[in-house]
Amino acid sequence: MAESGRVAGSAPADPDPESGQTRPESGRRVNRIAMDSQNNLTSNIILNHDFSGGLRSWHPNGCHAYVVSMGPHASNSLALKSGQCYAVVTKRTESWQGLEQDITEQVSPGSTYVLSAHVKVSGALEGSTAVQATLKLENRDSPTGYLFVGSTSVLKEQWGKVEGTFSLSSKPSRVVLYLEGPPSGVDLLISSVVVFPSSDRQFEDAMAKFSIHVDENIVQNPNFDNGLVSWSGRGCKILLHGSVENGNILPFSGKAFASATERTQFWNGIQQEITGRVQRKLAYEISAAVRIFGHVSNANVQATLWVQSPNGREQYIGIAKVQAPDNEWVQLQGKFLLNNHPSRAVIYLEGPPPGTDILVDNFMVRRAKKHPPLPPPELRITTRSMIESRRRLSTNIILNPDFSEGLHSWHPNCCNGHVASGFSAFVEGITPKSGESYAVVSNRTEPWQGLEQDITERVAPNSSYVVSAWVRLRSVVLKTYEVQATIKLEHLDSNISYLPAGRVVASKEQWVELVGSFSLMNVTKRIIFFLEGPPPEVDLLIDSVTIVPSIPPELKVETLTCNPPPTSLSPPTLSPGSMKACISCSLLGYFLHILSMLKLHFPMRVSDMQNVFYGDNIVENSNLTKEFNSWHPMGPCTLMVGTGSPHLLPSAAKESLKYHMLLSGHYIQATNRTETWMGPAQNVTDRIKLHLTYQVSAWARIGTRANGPQTINIALDVDSRWVNVSQIEVNDGGWHELAGSFRLEKQPTKVIVYVQGPSSGVDLMIAGLQIFPVDRITRFKHLKRQTDKVRKRDVVLKFSGSHSNLVGSVVKIRQAQNSFPFGSCISRSNIDNEEFVEFFLTNFNWAVFGNELKWYHTEPQRGNFNYADADEMLDFCERHGIKTRGHCIFWEVEDAVQPWVRSLRQDDLKKAIYTRLTSLLSRYRGRFRHHDVNNEMLHGSFYQERLGKDIWLSMFKMAEQIDPSAVLFVNDYHVEDGSDAKSSPEKYVQQVLDLQEQGALIGGIGIQGHIEHPVGPIICAALDKLAILGLPIWFTELDVSAVNEHVRADDLEVVLREAYAHPAVGGIMLWGFWETFMCRDHSHLVDAEGEINEAGKRFLALKKEWLTNVDGSIDGHREFRFRGFHGTYNLEITTPSKIICKKFDVEKGEHPLVVDIHL
Repeated sequence: MAESGRVAGSAPADPDPESGQTRPESGRRVNRIAMDSQNNLTSNIILNHDFSGGLRSWHPNGCHAYVVSMGPHASNSLALKSGQCYAVVTKRTESWQGLEQDITEQVSPGSTYVLSAHVKVSGALEGSTAVQATLKLENRDSPTGYLFVGSTSVLKEQWGKVEGTFSLSSKPSRVVLYLEGPPSGVDLLISSVVVFPSSDRQFEDAMAKFSIHVDENIVQNPNFDNGLVSWSGRGCKILLHGSVENGNILPFSGKAFASATERTQFWNGIQQEITGRVQRKLAYEISAAVRIFGHVSNANVQATLWVQSPNGREQYIGIAKVQAPDNEWVQLQGKFLLNNHPSRAVIYLEGPPPGTDILVDNFMVRRAKKHPPLPPPELRITTRSMIESRRRLSTNIILNPDFSEGLHSWHPNCCNGHVASGFSAFVEGITPKSGESYAVVSNRTEPWQGLEQDITERVAPNSSYVVSAWVRLRSVVLKTYEVQATIKLEHLDSNISYLPAGRVVASKEQWVELVGSFSLMNVTKRIIFFLEGPPPEVDLLIDSVTIVPSIPPELKVETLTCNPPPTSLSPPTLSPGSMKACISCSLLGYFLHILSMLKLHFPMRVSDMQNVFYGDNIVENSNLTKEFNSWHPMGPCTLMVGTGSPHLLPSAAKESLKYHMLLSGHYIQATNRTETWMGPAQNVTDRIKLHLTYQVSAWARIGTRANGPQTINIALDVDSRWVNVSQIEVNDGGWHELAGSFRLEKQPTKVIVYVQGPSSGVDLMIAGLQIFPVDRITRFKHLKRQTDKVRKRDVVLKFSGSHSNLVGSVVKIRQAQNSFPFGSCISRSNIDNEEFVEFFLTNFNWAVFGNELKWYHTEPQRGNFNYADADEMLDFCERHGIKTRGHCIFWEVEDAVQPWVRSLRQDDLKKAIYTRLTSLLSRYRGRFRHHDVNNEMLHGSFYQERLGKDIWLSMFKMAEQIDPSAVLFVNDYHVEDGSDAKSSPEKYVQQVLDLQEQGALIGGIGIQGHIEHPVGPIICAALDKLAILGLPIWFTELDVSAVNEHVRADDLEVVLREAYAHPAVGGIMLWGFWETFMCRDHSHLVDAEGEINEAGKRFLALKKEWLTNVDGSIDGHREFRFRGFHGTYNLEITTPSKIICKKFDVEKGEHPLVVDIHL
């Protein structure tokens, strides 16, 4: 628009309504207008913003204007209350003519302002037209300038919204805001105009006030009823269709649809500008009907939002993606949120390969509806107390288990022992856990000394037993030690061997339960049970020792048949056919019968209770004692039973199944396999319970005809859908452990578990397949004890000073911060969102950048560097004391390598790698604590295939040379869950050892932690295997995904507790926490508009649990003792004369920390 076309308005200055005199412009002040009784907007700089005062403070620019008061029945009054007004700008002969207001006195240099205005057009107009907000900047010594603020495209007789931002680097002589744009002859209607400083929190309320209704589509002409009005091609042509292919393709709805055609790039597509119609910090949902047309039968179609900030920064936000076919319409759905105020926003479709058309219909973008969360699933599962009751029904083989007969049947082993009975005899006032007495083992000079009992006559070979004992320690220091149950076997040949039967970490503070098990295979001369473990001079206290036979998992309660059906609590009468099967478990059957009659808390029939105990195997005939009963071949292969497989459970299953029997040593072998998917299978449909997390465990082996490494996979066929459970890769003839998990959320009609994987012609053997629901509650109890041992330290506060009356003074200790690294992934736009920043800074002390440090972001085209985002994010973190991980220097997976790098020849690729290392690490030397050098080397080989196996070593060596202060990490996924044959812990360990042997200085192990339905012992087993390297292990990208946020909370707790309790874990980084900024759907802790969900509440509860708060008083030695988590503490001492406040830190250490407090 030419400058000469600007004409000053001719309307006179507004008269003062009280004096009748003209009000001077210099007398303007910030308008204080109450929007309504609930929300006073005190910072809107626009005077008479809603025209309730007529045209006061407004001036038509070379045209005419008047104000209309809207009646209660006015139509098309988008988001306006009845009785409000709007201005009509008419007799316009130029597009730049409109309505203006002088805002010179209300704006300041250096501040950013946000504008929002509702507008409409009326007159001879077809389709849509643009309405624009502009600033006119007048200076005395320079030409008048114009600054674009924002624009929107509006249809005739429909209200739209202009939205934008502006800032002034210096103060002009005069600043005029005006609205313009429609062609001559078209009237411009304006209902309200607000301009706020962007730093004003009231702006958020104002935007909510003026926001579009949640059900209104902000996309114009969504069904193409007005042709292609408001739409345009993004690098290609767009066409309108009533049908395609002789009527074979019809609109999804309505009469027409659009296509993006002649596409030559994947990003070509159809787009619409939605500037001014979307607001920051509000969540929007997108839906569109899409399909493709061209030379491929299906392809990904993606919705993307391009936004440009006022400073020119561009951002591409992926909103939704769907696999679209060429033979039907499918729904594309997603959600997005803007953290900052964009100067422009364009939404578009892209994705299919060049030459493929994108077809679209019914394109909707609306405010996201808030759906109530799903209730927690009703788990019909037997609790730990039920298992304990079941155990108590069996006969205890320990004589005098509660020491009520003194030490009868017990013998101290090379030490002293006595029984404390009665309050006066209790040691240091310690009362029994149960009953009236307990044993005290003292004068111990060796760790193996303890209390023993001969159980030879009460146990049998080929049997398994469950051990339980309550133990406690007495020592002069506050420290924890391990107590162990052991079985001593004196064999017929006079040799002696020992079996571990359980262990627990005990202290002097409370009784803890030792739980374990053991199995006897052969006849032995003498069998002795004893308790041992603590170091010399530590007394061992023992109460309530129990050893009972373990109950076989194959026990089937439904074999109890009552004749006639019982109607009382009398024992059931067994039919002759069932008596033989049940004679060894009649007590259990009677117990279950009683429960059914009493109708206790779980709504089940007795027959429903089979296989619903935690740990009960739902695989029938798992030990193959009944040949092939319940098994069938998947495909035309042959099954046979062999002998010679392991008798012990795999490690992760053994940890989960505290009460278990040895395996039979039988295995099932699949031969004559002609396809990889062939193998043994079993239908488990009737035994699967919804919402339960199942652990899967088995031994597997391949035949001798294998040529190269082979994959073995346990999988589920759920209504013809493959569900991966566990995978390993083997290359020898030995037995290997398979471990995995799954959970079903929807009721299936058929579920088959099967084992598959090796090449055709290779025999597949499987032994001891176990599928059982996991007991998380019991596991958590163990982890809490382990956490106390690993993450806490004994502290002695020693008080000194001139105060003579310190003894008895009240001590109040509050932990201000846990020093363990808890971090999160963040992105550049996140730090523009005040609520995001507040949650992040409150709950995390480390950060990692999502994409901003990756090579494809910092150098998208060769030589075109972009470090602006990373610079701002690192400055933000350092400003707030947040430590940072560098992720990542390189990414070994080819799909993550930008096209220009993939196209390089060998020499140029080497130079590019050198430039990348030098550019990145020199720029940030000493500022990132960690660097992931080459991401996902277990899953990719892009650089190694092109430059040889030594390139990985070169990357580590160069990184070490350029930034020696950073700890260099490897980083990979699915290491911890058993679901990926490429990334087992064993393979990861070998990769690190190989690099270290070559000379790479690897300082840490990253496991990403993108996990579903986690099982604690599987994670722990993986961590144990990695820990042999002696390097810190970090969860670097943790997220858990579950639609039900209660289930998500449970899953998150599993991983967090396992990680925090493991001594080798050095830190935990979440891969985000805010909805729409997560890698995976249904993994967020906070929804898009800031509401904390159940998973977030669980995270906060754990963070609170892992803080120590203690109250007490100073003792006679002027000391106060406690055990607390590592971190920073605030101390308050209340003496008779005053209150004194101090701070101190508790760092990790083996010995008690003595803190001198001088008062």
